[in-house]
Amino acid sequence: MQLNWTAEQQQARTAFAAIGKMADPDELHLGRRAFDQRTWDRLTAAGLWRMIVPREFGGDGRDWWGFTAALEGLAATLRTPGMLLSVIAQAGMVRALDLYGSDSQKREYLGRILNGELSATAIADPDTGTDVRATSSLLTPGPNETFRLSGAKYNIAHAPVASFILVVCKLSDHGREGISLVLLDADSPGLTIGAQDRKLGNLDLPTGQMRFDDVPLHYGHLLGEPGQAFGTW
Repeated sequence: MQLNWTAEQQQARTAFAAIGKMADPDELHLGRRAFDQRTWDRLTAAGLWRMIVPREFGGDGRDWWGFTAALEGLAATLRTPGMLLSVIAQAGMVRALDLYGSDSQKREYLGRILNGELSATAIADPDTGTDVRATSSLLTPGPNETFRLSGAKYNIAHAPVASFILVVCKLSDHGREGISLVLLDADSPGLTIGAQDRKLGNLDLPTGQMRFDDVPLHYGHLLGEPGQAFGTW
């Protein structure tokens, strides 16, 4: 079992701890609930996402231990928690795409992450919360491997600022089964993103609601097979 960082991992930890120290809470204009875009851009430029994206899709192909060391360094110096939560959420998106995305999905979305684009993962429904099997967001199959997405999500981190979204939904007429994952852009027709939530804490982690009104999709929007998301997870 590895109990100490290697020299390379310690170097990553030190480098990203320095970036954390540069994040000044006074610059966030917390009264306006601002996302810390400046720190996010610094992390991207320093190669945080390249560490975990495979070489064939533009990354360095290093293992996740180096990323973990960088994350520890960042966590040791950041004075607000929102950015750390954003990094963890984005890492989850990278992992999901790496494990279950098609080659075309990896090329597109991992490339966008390497360019600094922010993602969101939409799980909680207004009526069922995070009980995934009870989600009321429905994926309805249509002709020629097309689908329609309907429903709503709330309290979704990055909803007001993300450029693409992974949505947890359920195949219509499948009871508590049929859980599916859908990738879509924030400007997709039929997707409405609500105003940024007003809240007391984590003001630099913007959250908001989403509504899906028969969002048109095709098979390429699905992450993994429809109805098999629990097997994916």
